[in-house]
Amino acid sequence: MKRYVRRNFSKGLMFGAAILVVWFFFLQITNNEKTLSFPDLLNFSYQDENIQPKPFLVVPNLKHDRQSARNIVVVVLSKASNILQRQTIRQTWGNQDMQIKYNFSVYFVVGKEERDINERGDIVQVDVVEDYYNLTDKTCAAFNWVTQFCREARYFFKVDDDVFLDLDFLIQIQTDSTYLPDDTILGSCQLTASPERKWTKWQVSYGEYPFKTYPPFCNGPGYMMTLSTAHKVYVEMTKTRTFKLEDVYVGIVAYKLGLSIKHVENFVFNMNIYVFPWFLNDLFCRCHTIIHYATPENVQQLWDGRAIIGRDKSDCSFWGIGKFLLT
Repeated sequence: MKRYVRRNFSKGLMFGAAILVVWFFFLQITNNEKTLSFPDLLNFSYQDENIQPKPFLVVPNLKHDRQSARNIVVVVLSKASNILQRQTIRQTWGNQDMQIKYNFSVYFVVGKEERDINERGDIVQVDVVEDYYNLTDKTCAAFNWVTQFCREARYFFKVDDDVFLDLDFLIQIQTDSTYLPDDTILGSCQLTASPERKWTKWQVSYGEYPFKTYPPFCNGPGYMMTLSTAHKVYVEMTKTRTFKLEDVYVGIVAYKLGLSIKHVENFVFNMNIYVFPWFLNDLFCRCHTIIHYATPENVQQLWDGRAIIGRDKSDCSFWGIGKFLLT
């Protein structure tokens, strides 16, 4: 009995010691984190030499492309192998009739994989290996291409290829010139987010980013700005040390430029959160501008059912949701 007690007591001590070591390590990291300040971020993100743009391997022929003169350029970041995602967008919210009706154009920015890209006309391929942590390079290339070749457009809208886009939002942007002014980035934005120090997809070490908080930024599934603002952002990107999380990186650049970050309620809905398709389709999809984590099948279903679902956002309030649940 005594041996059993001693053995368990020893195990308890070892477990307690392990907890203390982990806690001490956590405190050390926390104590080493700096409070975000403008001078410190300028110093941290300083780049000795201007970053050279990644070469374009495939580009659309814009000389005979009237799309480049439309008012809004929607640039979709896509993986080279995501052919079905791109084709679904071309057949649904990004089809040619909708582009004409809502005065926007759609282009896809992709990286390099083993297979060649056989699509033409709306593909911008960049000399970047496809990888999640190379999204920043693809985003910089998107800014570079748009500001070079779509100068007649008024707005730049960046989205991912797993989204469904509410086109009525584009009407709101184009009819109210004050809604999205210059020097503003609009989207579903994080104003006080902190780095993820745990072992996750978004983990950031102290060496990669030493501050307790990020500058305000708009989440990657979709954000929008004027083309004039996009040009300022791209120029500053060439002078700013890269960061592996592309949406945070755009926020760092915006912070250096003193741009405004405009958070829009009900802008992005993450489709993977809820497990009830009827609840999702009949309520949340009508209340949001961007539906994220949508498979090609989801995008097609949302497109086919858009007349039934409707886009009446007046019932997205607390009382409207209650009314929906009771009817």
